[in-house]
Amino acid sequence: MTAKYVAKANTPFSDKDAKKLGPVLEKIVSKADPAKLPEAIIEQAKSTGSPLHRYFEWDDSKAAHKHRLDQARCMIRSIEIVRVDTRGTEQRVRAIEHVKGTGYVPTETILKSANQTKNLLDRFLGEVEALTRRWNAYSNLPEVSVILTAIKKAREAQEKPPTKPARKAA
Repeated sequence: MTAKYVAKANTPFSDKDAKKLGPVLEKIVSKADPAKLPEAIIEQAKSTGSPLHRYFEWDDSKAAHKHRLDQARCMIRSIEIVRVDTRGTEQRVRAIEHVKGTGYVPTETILKSANQTKNLLDRFLGEVEALTRRWNAYSNLPEVSVILTAIKKAREAQEKPPTKPARKAA
């Protein structure tokens, strides 16, 4: 099987970037401690002659701000609300979700809006599709195959129009 490097969709990298970066990353990963791969990549990128260099922010004040934004996003993703339903079962959900085209919105607000709930469900389905595409390459593993089959069946059931109950004769 031949393989080529391509960029993952919806990332800041192009296929041209991937073609250039893939072999460099492969070389680094072959030599680096797997637990310290990000550090090894940064070390390699420090040189202005490195093909990795231009993909990093080297202005420390800008990089620090970007890092703090990532920390804030992590904080948003990390805080949950615990709800208890009528049976006493706890449900944990993010306190704040990101809604495409809107930004960050409290989950309680999303659930009160049909449009924002639809956007949230669309994001969920997109994530399921992305997960399916990612793991499809491992479908030869029985455990993965079982899960992918269940996802496919659930998707097919979701796409079927609801059936009307048969009318009783009078």
